[in-house]
Amino acid sequence: MSDAALLYLLSLTVRSWILAGAAGLITLRMRNAALRHAVWTLVLAGALLMPILDAALPPIFVIHSAPPATRIGELAQTLVWASGGTVVDETPRLSWQPIAATAYACVALTLLARLALAYSRIRRLKRHSPVLHTSVLRQAAAACGLKGALPDLRESNSARAPVTVFFLRPAILLPADWRNWDEWKLQAVLAHELAHVRRRDWIVAQAAALYASVFWCNPLSWALLRRLGALAEEASDAAALAIAGDAPRYAETLLDFAAAHRGRRLAPSGVAMAAHNLRSRITRVLEAQNLGSGFMSRTRWCCVLACAAPLLYASAAIEPVTGKAAAPAFVMKGNELFEAKPEPVSTQEVRIGGAPILPDSGMTPPSLRSYVLPEYTEEARLRRIEGVVTVQAAFDIDGTFRVLRVLKGLGYGLDEKALEALQRWRYAPAYRNGARVSVVAEIDVPFRLPAETGPVRLGPGIAPPVVVFRVQPRYPAEARVVRHQGFVVLEVVIPTDGSVSILRVVRSAGFGLDEAAIEAIRQWQFKPATKDGVPIDVVTNIEVNFNLR
Repeated sequence: MSDAALLYLLSLTVRSWILAGAAGLITLRMRNAALRHAVWTLVLAGALLMPILDAALPPIFVIHSAPPATRIGELAQTLVWASGGTVVDETPRLSWQPIAATAYACVALTLLARLALAYSRIRRLKRHSPVLHTSVLRQAAAACGLKGALPDLRESNSARAPVTVFFLRPAILLPADWRNWDEWKLQAVLAHELAHVRRRDWIVAQAAALYASVFWCNPLSWALLRRLGALAEEASDAAALAIAGDAPRYAETLLDFAAAHRGRRLAPSGVAMAAHNLRSRITRVLEAQNLGSGFMSRTRWCCVLACAAPLLYASAAIEPVTGKAAAPAFVMKGNELFEAKPEPVSTQEVRIGGAPILPDSGMTPPSLRSYVLPEYTEEARLRRIEGVVTVQAAFDIDGTFRVLRVLKGLGYGLDEKALEALQRWRYAPAYRNGARVSVVAEIDVPFRLPAETGPVRLGPGIAPPVVVFRVQPRYPAEARVVRHQGFVVLEVVIPTDGSVSILRVVRSAGFGLDEAAIEAIRQWQFKPATKDGVPIDVVTNIEVNFNLR
């Protein structure tokens, strides 16, 4: 896990707490459970959508960890290895970031697996529960204002209290002793559970469980899971009381379910009637003051969304700049080094190198401790590609660095080879006045080929070889019988004597055509290739066509 990932994770945590703090202040004296549940649902939605909004929205605030700009002086040390240098101390160092990332991922995957298993268990429970048919369900749905298809009403021997599950095809599971209830109790229970269906409490509970599983290290995620569950039950209690009435009897019903429940939980797979904050709910039920209807009208939802939108936008548009508050960051522009400014810093022209260190600068740049030479790709070697790959890297206060991007590449696979080699380079950290600092720098990785007389691939400035004698390839009998046609591409070396040496088959045609092409091409003779009028050995491809006419 890189420093940037850790900082972003911390930023998500801080901003989610800002949303939660605002929601806490708004709902501090609010008694309507449905309205409070709506506010906290928006907090959950903002926390879940924040990574997406970060990418979609333009930033409006920038958080920096560095003090105001201060000119420090000029700096130099070219971060370049020299060809033929000695590799020193290549022992890899143990880094805590991969360990932290692995631990975080393991915990998150475990929690997600637990959530998936609970979902699978509740699906099986619904599938094996018989469907019930009662007119009380339709009457209670009409009283709750539930429109459209009614949810399934099922009986389950595993349920100790009524529970609502699923979103698109919801179901209400009743315990096996429901037949012993009187008509009032059945109506109150169904009104409570149908309120969950109308309010879509199950999908909110699943979203809260998902957020807690992914962002498990944020205490707010678990607090949101508990609070949303408790508020969903309070709002459904209010809806049930508005329909069934008789608060003392309803409180007694809650106590009966709590005793039968015995701490067993169907959440987060289901919304159980006796699963959350029972003492507080009974107190509210017995007080029976300003409980509301348990539902949010469209007008009220629009007002809540309109008030919440600016806060959600602001929290998502705040973008931190990677860095550590404990150590100021520096950037080099031209040959002058500056501390990072409070406004966004463009690192496009950042570089360390090119000038002597001034005596009063107090700055010591990162120093190269050990390196490995990058490997050449075969294509680049044959084409004799030379030059420098320049990458931009961010150095941390411990000397570790991460590559930000390739500023100048050479192609032919050399850019990738440079990045592979940089993974094993080691640096001492940069210092300013004896204190370690983080810097952004450009690192040059040169590729130079030693002088050699080997063959080169045909390219600009080279006159190609000319065939002076050729032999037509024979057509193999096995290919002729099946009337197989095609072409063979061979990579060959043509030295200065005009002969041909086969390196490899680039494209095969099968049915003996490859062997026939090799046999014929070996007998060809060429006028050699030349460069500046001097014959040279070259590597090229020859295509041999086989067709029946």
